[in-house]
Amino acid sequence: MPNLYQAHLRFAKHYIAVCRHAKQLYKRGGEKLKCGLDLFDLEWANISAGQQWASTNAELDSEAASICSAYPLAAAYLMSLRLPARERLRWHEAALAAARQLSNRGEEGLHLGGIGLAYEALGELAKALEYGEKALAVAREVGDRRSEGAALGNLGNVHSTLGNPGRAIEFHEQALISDRELSDRQGELGDLVNLGSAHSCLGDTARAVTLYEQAVRIANEMGNLRAEMIAMEGLGNAYLDRGEARKAAELFEITLIRSRRLGDRQGQANALGNLGNAYAALGRTEKSLDFYKEQMLIVRELDDRIGEVSVLGNLGNSFVELGEIRSAVDYYQKQLHLAREIGHQSAEAAALGNLGNSYQALGEIQNAIEYHHQALEHDRKIGDRKAEAADLGNLGNAYADAGKYEHAAEFYKRALEISRQIEDRVGVANSLGNLGLMLANLGKHQQAIELYQVQMEIAQETADRRGEAHALGNLANAYCELGEIERALSLYKQRLDIAREMRDPRGEGYASWNLSLAFDQTGKRDEARAFAENALIILEKIEDPNTHMVKHQLSLWQNVS
Repeated sequence: MPNLYQAHLRFAKHYIAVCRHAKQLYKRGGEKLKCGLDLFDLEWANISAGQQWASTNAELDSEAASICSAYPLAAAYLMSLRLPARERLRWHEAALAAARQLSNRGEEGLHLGGIGLAYEALGELAKALEYGEKALAVAREVGDRRSEGAALGNLGNVHSTLGNPGRAIEFHEQALISDRELSDRQGELGDLVNLGSAHSCLGDTARAVTLYEQAVRIANEMGNLRAEMIAMEGLGNAYLDRGEARKAAELFEITLIRSRRLGDRQGQANALGNLGNAYAALGRTEKSLDFYKEQMLIVRELDDRIGEVSVLGNLGNSFVELGEIRSAVDYYQKQLHLAREIGHQSAEAAALGNLGNSYQALGEIQNAIEYHHQALEHDRKIGDRKAEAADLGNLGNAYADAGKYEHAAEFYKRALEISRQIEDRVGVANSLGNLGLMLANLGKHQQAIELYQVQMEIAQETADRRGEAHALGNLANAYCELGEIERALSLYKQRLDIAREMRDPRGEGYASWNLSLAFDQTGKRDEARAFAENALIILEKIEDPNTHMVKHQLSLWQNVS
């Protein structure tokens, strides 16, 4: 009759087999994917107990150590969907110690990679990079090409998060070559998604869309619903980046429906957040708030504190759009507190930047500058160059608002230099636009126009319709200042056409308002009034905080007539 220790050993072994069976079902895709998740959920208490026993006894017995090392590998894919990052970290750290105890270099490399992924999810990017590089070195040492491809992809993602998408693409392209040589369709699919994300970071949304579409096609062929949702999520975000918010929302609606069907609560939270972002871009701030609030319920249910940090930031952004800056500050302060509590450095830097922008909107420029300097310090510390460029741009904006244009110019130039170094074309365009606005404030409209022209060319080359609309608006404003009203009217109309094409109500409302003011300068009051009335209808519908300006102008015209 087996003793208690042997009974625990058999129990732990049995639930490793259950994990492996659930993973195989999941990998088969289609309806089997949900069967695998359901099995894992059904047996979770026993799986957790088996892993805990193996972890506790690994140092005492080589068989227990072998089981401890095997658990995270048997539950691969499922862990990322069902376990919080800190729990995944605990599993892999215990497994790493066990693999080293057994001198199993192959499994040691896999656990190093798992630890890196957990740290990435926790926002501890320096540690994620450290463990990712160790995983790659071990994979190459033992000649495991498949693990090498995975490690390359993971390192690429960290570099992308760190604001170095050019370096990320180098890693992802190596991974893609390797996975195609191995005929690893699952790996190839992941590589395409990762490349799409990196190209989006570079502002090359046209290339990103192509890559995501390839990934969606492969996932569909494989029947992998989860991977297809991830690829569709990336595709939706690429559409969002280039200003096609309506298209993005349609894709996010599909991912929400599918994640609900799979019982994937994390997927539901992601989809709700993405829908919130899409509706925010459409000017539907109240609707976006509803999505964020529903997302918050889920991330708190899952104890997903990283997700909660993100939602707090988005809620703050929504209140900024509504003109309720003090409410926004409250959410950003909560975001900052939670980010510090969980040690999420990049989220802490983002919260500091959000607070800086809010205090700038409140006219508290010195407070804004202090927060932006803190954000800059944090982003430099973690090596996020893209965020560093954004911080420099924010500092430029704050100094420009304070009338310190020479200081502002220095920050804009430093932001531009970094964006060029990391090949962030959207960042380059934004910096050029900021420099143009500063020159315009100094009355140097012709020089500003030259920068706006380059800003527009970049937007057109990268299929960034929102960026193109901004550049057109900047150009039109500059020509208005130069008294070239007919030219300005043509540019405002192009901006209006893009807003309507994108179904962007806020953009359409502002373009209509600008056209109204420009027509008024030509003495065409009827046309001016017609565009102002159109702007008022649109801006009232989306509850834009600047609606009162349009009402006031219409009232003045009414009194004059």
